[in-house]
Amino acid sequence: MVAASAEQRYFFVHVMKTGGTSFVFQLLRNFDADSVYPHEALDRRSPTDVEPYTSVALLEQLSPERRAGIRVYTGHVPFAARVLMGPDVATLTLLREPVARTVSVLKHFKRLWPRYRDLSLDAIYDDELVYRHFCENFQARVFAIEPGDRTRSFASAAEYDALRAALDDPTHLSAALGPDATVVVDADRLERAKHNLATVDVLGVNDGFDAFIAELRDRFGWWPSGEAIDAHANVSSEPWEASGALRGRIERDSAYDRELYEHAHRLLGSR
Repeated sequence: MVAASAEQRYFFVHVMKTGGTSFVFQLLRNFDADSVYPHEALDRRSPTDVEPYTSVALLEQLSPERRAGIRVYTGHVPFAARVLMGPDVATLTLLREPVARTVSVLKHFKRLWPRYRDLSLDAIYDDELVYRHFCENFQARVFAIEPGDRTRSFASAAEYDALRAALDDPTHLSAALGPDATVVVDADRLERAKHNLATVDVLGVNDGFDAFIAELRDRFGWWPSGEAIDAHANVSSEPWEASGALRGRIERDSAYDRELYEHAHRLLGSR
């Protein structure tokens, strides 16, 4: 158990589309802005620069002076990035039911990237770039990756710039779709993911968000005034529905994510 203290440091492993965006907004209310990584002025090149939030490479490049000032790390980076933060970091994370998470990912790309805007959710799921980097057993991959896997951004070996260029323009796909661009989760990797998940200090699931917040209040004294926390920012309002056939495909393709999610529920039941 990690006790709250003025010196305690934290790492929120923000798995994409699990409900973490609203949580991060509320998390920031407990800390000085410059003690949270990435900071708008200290770590980002502009207010819209998202690379520091996704890049293991930039974490590796942080100066000792900047590291000394950070109390909270947040980002779409794998659990293995914890080795860059020191052994005294308390870890937090949220997981989500795998089909719902993947459908939310597809809607995210349809809403935000012009080249996916006119595609069906089925067609976006068929897109190799989106599937390999952001869908395929993604939650298990975040926790299965090891420091030696050469992760550079998100849970991939591709650099952020290569991924961004490929998302913007399919003529740049080759740099993001090499055979070693992503780690493929297998049974051994799943066991590693389950082991790592069991070491997370405060674990939550999207459908048990209130319990996650309650534990953080109890453990660390956050949000002492008891304000309500909204878990639903960055949600698509468009009427895009995933068909039963697509949901069935996602379920079949997400066996390791399903097992990790069920393992999370077992862990929560035993704590």
